[in-house]
Amino acid sequence: MNETRAFNSQAEADAFLAPRLDRPCQEGVTALAGGVTFTRRVVELGGGAFTNVYETAWRASAASASVALSDAPVTAHAHASATPDCVAVSTGGFFYLIDGSPVAPRALSLNLAIDRGRVRSLPVVDQECLDDRGGALSVSVLPARGALTLDGVALRWAGARTAHEAECEAWGNAVCAIEHHADVRTGKVRRLVDASRFTPRRASSDGRCDLALRARGDGAFVALEARPEGGVDVFGYDLVLRVPRELARADAVVRVTSIGPWHLDEAGFSAISAGPSLMSNLAAHPLHREPCLGSAALLADRPAARLLFVVTRDGTQRLCLFDGRPGSDVFPGVGFEAAAALVRARHDVVAGCFLDSGHTARVVVREETTVTGHGNRHYLRWPSPDDTRFVWSPSAGRATPSLLVVRVRR
Repeated sequence: MNETRAFNSQAEADAFLAPRLDRPCQEGVTALAGGVTFTRRVVELGGGAFTNVYETAWRASAASASVALSDAPVTAHAHASATPDCVAVSTGGFFYLIDGSPVAPRALSLNLAIDRGRVRSLPVVDQECLDDRGGALSVSVLPARGALTLDGVALRWAGARTAHEAECEAWGNAVCAIEHHADVRTGKVRRLVDASRFTPRRASSDGRCDLALRARGDGAFVALEARPEGGVDVFGYDLVLRVPRELARADAVVRVTSIGPWHLDEAGFSAISAGPSLMSNLAAHPLHREPCLGSAALLADRPAARLLFVVTRDGTQRLCLFDGRPGSDVFPGVGFEAAAALVRARHDVVAGCFLDSGHTARVVVREETTVTGHGNRHYLRWPSPDDTRFVWSPSAGRATPSLLVVRVRR
């Protein structure tokens, strides 16, 4: 089932894919390198429906796990195929996704993105995050505030969508708003609310100024322009700061020294914003109403493929993927709350979070030289101006700018 096929409509694709994909998986456990195990099982959901569950488990003493970020989206399958020492790769956190427009922020991973100690995207709102240190992943709720220096002057910063007190406001990609609209061919499309990517205009006499910055090779940021009146296109820069007017100038150098409790002069680590912690109040979580993820609640409790990172009391780390195909009566995926309940029923969970789910979630495992993808094998590339067909490539899946990579410790 590695062939690529094209269809003229979603209905044509569904008719072809349903009998091939809506099947219980072959259950079993496979021992991979580094003591990593890959488990396939079927969970009955009632009424003749089921979900296939794919679980990758490892101990940090034998296998390391890291966050991998890329400028251009890449599929988990392509990354695993090009990385011979990896054992498993999964898709990662939420990212900027719209349909039919080239407009995009410079960093695609939404809200927080740290790549080996360098800030790629500064958070504008408090959110759960997943970081790697010493080869182990951990989940925490990271406040969007911290410290920086502007031409050597120490200042506090706070995300533009928070109420934290600070001398400067930080504007990043998660200030944008996405709206879902009905579409005759695909059912819905995602559109950017264009005005949301600009800082608000204001009177230049209010004592503040917007600095538009680009990242420098050493991890610092350099101001390309200073705008007292605001109106900066956040997508055009790596960071935008609203700072005291007397400190604002082009060519100013900014160094972010901390984010929440994290000091960025520590040994290089990577981190991304993640979905709700399994230890939080899932029903009331603010990500249900997150504007940069769309006007249709992304985490609504409807059946879908769900991907979770989990830590159990014995120290084992796990990636748990509940698979499904949208529109299927027998293989629909699971609800948001149901996924958390199924994980807790099977494991003694002490930490964990949701990762980007829906049509994105996928786990790829390596058995010697064979790389196999699991989850979302129904994924279709939607029509574009260059290709008006629905294209199915079951081995590829959706490309993303963040991945989780499990390797054997050396």
